Amino acid sequence: MLQRRLRVWPAKLKFASLPEGDTALPDALRLRIAEAGLLALRFHLRVLSDALPTAVDDGHELVN
Repeated sequence: MLQRRLRVWPAKLKFASLPEGDTALPDALRLRIAEAGLLALRFHLRVLSDALPTAVDDGHELVN
């Protein structure tokens, strides 16, 4: 099912192109938007990593 979705999903994906000229976003605004996205990503990764169980060193080798 996942492979089927992966084959179909990119075909549905449409990218909006930003207009050129006066109506385009200023570079400073684009930078602030990108920084906000990276901060949000960092926050969510930290929350997820904090939720992961930590290994306890009991002197035994971990076996998969």
